[in-house]
Amino acid sequence: MENIEILAVKVKRAAERLKRLADENLKLKLEVEYLRKESERGRKHAGEYAVLRKNTEEAAAKIERIIKKIDTAKVS
Repeated sequence: MENIEILAVKVKRAAERLKRLADENLKLKLEVEYLRKESERGRKHAGEYAVLRKNTEEAAAKIERIIKKIDTAKVS
């Protein structure tokens, strides 16, 4: 009977460890999903920033051309 009690204790401990591992696994899965979404959002923002940077450069070039036209008109 003693062997059965020892085995029962070992099974109980193993079940507790398994539950803790399952909980930890769930937490890690949720964290991975969150990080995956954050990474996707970061890539999307990087693309948007690249477009904004290009638009800003184009706008700055247009402003420079307009300023040059104004300066040449003042000279004339």
